[in-house]
Amino acid sequence: MLNTQENPVLNLQKYMSINEEADNVNELIDNVAKDIEVTSQVLVIGSDFVDLYGVLQKLDLHKISTRNFITVLVAPTGVLKITANDALRRYLNSAGVYVLAPIINISENFTIKISTSINATGPILDLDQIEEPALLYSACYAFCVARKKYDSDTVDNYYKTLAGQEYTNDLGTFKFDQNGVVLRDYQFMYLRNDKRGNDTVIMTVKAQYAETCGPHYQCFTVRGPGGKTTKPSSHETLTSKRRTITSYALMGTVKAEFLFYRQFKRIRWTKPELRYLTELKALNHDNITKFIGLSCNDSADVYILYGLVERATLEDFIYDSDFSLDFTFKSAFARDILRGLQYIHKSSIVAHGMLSVQTCMIDANWVLKLTNFGVSSLIHNFMTDGTLQCTTSIALEELLREIAHCATASVPRGTQKGDIYSLGMVLYQMVYRMQPFPKSSSAQELIVGIIDRRMKPERLEASAEENKLVDCIMLCFNEPEKRPKAREIANAVSTVYTAAKGNLVDQMIRMNEKYALNLEKLVKERTDLLVAAQEQTDRLLNEILPKSVAQVLKLGGVIPPRSYDSATVLFAQLCDFPLLVGKSGPDDVINFLNDVFDKFDNIIRKHDAYKVETTGETYMVVSGVPTENEGQHVFEIAEISLEIRETAMNYVVEHCPSFKVRTRIGFHAGPIAAGVIGIRSPRYCLFGDTVNFASRMQSNCPPSQIQTSEVTANILMKSEEYSLVQRGIVHVKGKGNVNCYWLNEHIHDLSNEEPEGNIHKSDNENRPKTTQQKLEDQNATPLPKSLIQNNNQS
Repeated sequence: MLNTQENPVLNLQKYMSINEEADNVNELIDNVAKDIEVTSQVLVIGSDFVDLYGVLQKLDLHKISTRNFITVLVAPTGVLKITANDALRRYLNSAGVYVLAPIINISENFTIKISTSINATGPILDLDQIEEPALLYSACYAFCVARKKYDSDTVDNYYKTLAGQEYTNDLGTFKFDQNGVVLRDYQFMYLRNDKRGNDTVIMTVKAQYAETCGPHYQCFTVRGPGGKTTKPSSHETLTSKRRTITSYALMGTVKAEFLFYRQFKRIRWTKPELRYLTELKALNHDNITKFIGLSCNDSADVYILYGLVERATLEDFIYDSDFSLDFTFKSAFARDILRGLQYIHKSSIVAHGMLSVQTCMIDANWVLKLTNFGVSSLIHNFMTDGTLQCTTSIALEELLREIAHCATASVPRGTQKGDIYSLGMVLYQMVYRMQPFPKSSSAQELIVGIIDRRMKPERLEASAEENKLVDCIMLCFNEPEKRPKAREIANAVSTVYTAAKGNLVDQMIRMNEKYALNLEKLVKERTDLLVAAQEQTDRLLNEILPKSVAQVLKLGGVIPPRSYDSATVLFAQLCDFPLLVGKSGPDDVINFLNDVFDKFDNIIRKHDAYKVETTGETYMVVSGVPTENEGQHVFEIAEISLEIRETAMNYVVEHCPSFKVRTRIGFHAGPIAAGVIGIRSPRYCLFGDTVNFASRMQSNCPPSQIQTSEVTANILMKSEEYSLVQRGIVHVKGKGNVNCYWLNEHIHDLSNEEPEGNIHKSDNENRPKTTQQKLEDQNATPLPKSLIQNNNQS
C-alpha cells in the first residue's frame, strides 16, 4: 500500500470469491490462508457469508494477525447485525479485526414508522433489526423523490435531478451523488469484547459530493493474479505450459490484457484520432490479437485493452532451456511474425510501434499473434503534452533516439523502419536464444550506445542453414534507410527454412501425414516380420508337439492325458555313431545329425505319423497318436521304416565318405497312453509297455535290418505287399523269449506303372533290386534262405 497525499494507491495482489455451497469450500479457504503473500499489508474480507463465524475461524485470523496484517471486515449492511452475535464479536476482538461499516443515523421517529409499516400491531424493532430496513428505505428513497418531485422518466433526467442534492424529511437528511445514490459516511470500528455500544470508532470517512463524479458504467473489472493464472510448475509439459499473468481485465466472460497509464488531464478526442481508433479496432488477421478498446476519463488511469493470449509469449519459449526450439518452430514463428507485421504495415495503422519478444504471443493453437500494436503514436502525443504518464518501463531499442530529447515521453512514435529494427532483435533472440546485448552494460550505457549507433548485437556462429538469415538480421541494425524491407526478410526466412513451410499447424499436419505414411510402411514391415515369426513359431511348435495338440494349446485349451487302444511306435538308431564321432569335429557331427534327421523328418511329413523326439543318435516316431487312423498306423510305420533304411543306405557322409551309414530299426504295435508334460516347455510324451517293447525291438536288431514283434508282423501279413521273414525266437529283456520278424521290403505291382506299348521284359529283368539284394551287395549279413522259404510257404 502506498500512502501518498497526491496519489493514494491500493495495490490489489489477489482476489478470491468463495462459494460456501461448493463441495471443496474447506480446500478453497485453506488455499486462501496459504497463499497470502508476506508482502501484503491489508486483508479485506466480505461479510456476506452465511456462516461468517465459521469461515473466519477456518482462515485462522489469530495466526494472520501475528504477521502484522491489517484485517478489515467490510459490513455494507451495517455493523449491528454482526455485533448481535456475541461469539463473532469476541472472535473479531481477539483477532484484532477492524470493521468498515456505513454510519446509519436512525431517529426514534424513523424506528417507529418502519416498525409499524412492517407490523402495525407488533412491537418496536430493536436497533439490529431496524438497520437493514433502513438501508432498503434509503436505496428506494432516491427513486421515489425523483419521480414525485421532478417526474424523471428518463435515466438522464434522473441523474440531473438528484446530482449533488440534499433532501430532508421527517425521517432524516439524505445527500445524493451524481448517480442518484444516497451518500453515506463510513467509519472504521474496533469491536469491544463486552456489550454493544462501547465499540471504538477509529476513523470516520465523510462522504462529499464531487462535480467530477458522474454516471459510471463499469465495462470491465481488473483482476490480479488468481484463478487460472498460476505460477509455472516444474512438472509442466509443452502442452500444459501457461505464462504467468500478473493481471488482466475481465469484460463479462472475455479476458483482455492491457496497458495502463496514469491520466492527469481529460482527453478530448479529435475526429482523426477517433477515426484512427475505429480503424484500429477493425483490424482482423490470424497473426494479430484483437484490439478491444480504450478506457479513459473515468478514473485516474487509461487502459488500452487487447485480447488475452494465455499460453505463452515468444520470450517464454526462447529462454526456456527445456523447450526444443528447432527449425519447425523457428520457421513457423518467424513466418507468423512477418505475416502479422506486413498486414499492419499495409493497413492504415502503418506501424506496430511496440514489437518485441514480449508482444509476440503464442495462442492455444500454436499460432503466433502480435499484440500492443498501433497505439504508440497516440500515447507518445498524450505523454508529450502531459496528459499521460508511463507507469511501466517499455524497452523499444530502435526508437530510443526519437525520445532521447523528450523528457516527458516514455513511449516513442511507431515507424515501419523502427519495426524492422525490432524485428531484427526478435529474430536475433530466436536464432541464438540469448539476449542481444551483454548484461554487464548499464541501462544508461546501453541507451546511449544504441542512440549513437555504437552498440549493435554481436554476430555469433550460427548453423550453416541459418547464415543467410543472420546476414539479413544484421542488416536490420543499420541506419533506417539501409535496412531491408519486411518482404526481403520474409524471402530470407523462406529460403532458409525451405523444408518447413506454413504455420506450425500446417507443418504439424504435414509431419503427421509423413509420419502416417512411414508408420504404414513400418507397420507392414513389422506385420510381415510378425507373420514370419508366427509361422516360425508355429513350425517349431508343430515340431515339438503334434499339430492338433499345438493348436489347442495356442488357443489356451488343455490337453487331458489319454489312453489309445492301439498305436505303433518306432525307434531308429544310427549304427557305429561313436566311431564317426571319434573321426569328426563337433561341427561335423552336428551338421551330420542335422542333415540325416532332416531327411528323416521329410519322410515323416509324407505319412500320418509324428516324430516324438531324438535322443543322441536315436530317432523315435509314433503313428495313431494323437490322431487315430483306424488301424493304418502299422502300415504307416512300416513304410517309414523302409524309407528311413533306404535313405540311410544311400547317404554319403560329406566329411567322411568311407563311413557307411546304417540304421537299426525296431517297431511294435499295441496300447499306449499319451499326454502333455510341462507348462513352460511342454512335451508330448508316450507311456506304456508298447514303448518299451518297440525300444527292445530296436536294441536287439542287427544293423541295416528292421525288426518287429510277432503281433505287429501278423497285422502286416494281412497285406501281400510286405515281405517279412521270421527271425525266430529272440530273448528280450523284461519279456523273455519272443518270436520276432524282419521286414524286408514293400512289393509294388510294377505292371500297372508301365506305359502302353513297352516291350515287356521278364519279371527278373524288370523288377529293381530288393533291399535284400542291396544288403548282399554291401556284404551285409544275408537273410537265411530257409527263413525266406518258410515265409513264402506261410
